[in-house]
Amino acid sequence: MGTEIWLLYVSTVFILMSTPGPSQLLMLSNSVSNGFQRSLFTAAGDLSANFLQMIVASIGLVSIVQQSSDFLSL
Repeated sequence: MGTEIWLLYVSTVFILMSTPGPSQLLMLSNSVSNGFQRSLFTAAGDLSANFLQMIVASIGLVSIVQQSSDFLSL
């Protein structure tokens, strides 16, 4: 990967991570209405859900790559 493409990728990820999403707004509203402690539980739940989504996506990607290599060997 070239330096220009890598810098474009990093800047795009930074911009997308900087914009507030639904989970950040949920954390903010929980913090305002229930206090900081409750927002930490919301953050932990959000991070664990993101982790599970990454695992499932990785397993799906691995299975697709594996099936395509089996298909190409025929």
